[in-house]
Amino acid sequence: MSVQPSSLAVAKIIRPHGVKGLVRLRPLVDDLNLISDPAGCFCDRNGATVHIVLKNAAPPDYLAEISGITDRTAAALWTGAMLTIPRDRLPAATEEDGLLLNDRIGMSVQDTDGQPVGIVIAIHNFGASDLLEIRPENAKSFYLPITSDFVLETDAATRCIVITNYDVFLG
Repeated sequence: MSVQPSSLAVAKIIRPHGVKGLVRLRPLVDDLNLISDPAGCFCDRNGATVHIVLKNAAPPDYLAEISGITDRTAAALWTGAMLTIPRDRLPAATEEDGLLLNDRIGMSVQDTDGQPVGIVIAIHNFGASDLLEIRPENAKSFYLPITSDFVLETDAATRCIVITNYDVFLG
C-alpha cells in the first residue's frame, strides 16, 4: 500500500462479489460519506479517480459498485486496491490535540522520565479500541491502547508522545 502523506486511506477493496461487478469493500473510516463522496476516491493501484456507490452492509464490509465496472472479471482486478482521498477533504480533527489518528504515525515515543521508547509505526483497531503500534529501536513492536491510562501527552509541535504503564505490553 502506498498512501501519500497528503492523502488518507478510506477503504480497501477486499474481493469481487457476484457476477455484475460489485466488490466487497472494507471501510477504514467511520464517516462513509468520505468513500462515496461525489468528488471520488483515488486508487493507489492504477492512479484512477473512481466513484463508489455503497450498496449493502456485509459486516465488517460493504458491497459497493465502482463506476464503470460491470462484471466480475473487471471487479477482480481491483482486489487489494486502497482508496484514498486528499486530506483537505477531511472535516476538522475532533481530537482534543487537533491531530487525526494517522498523524501519530512516525512520532517518537518516550516514557515519563523522558527516556526514548520507540517510534509509532502504525495505528490499529481490532475492535476494542484504537492502538498505537510502537517499535522500540532493538526489539519487536508492541501495541498500546490509546487511552489516558497509557498515553499521557501527544505533542504535535515536537511530534512526541509520552506514555506510561507500557511494561505489561512488552513481549
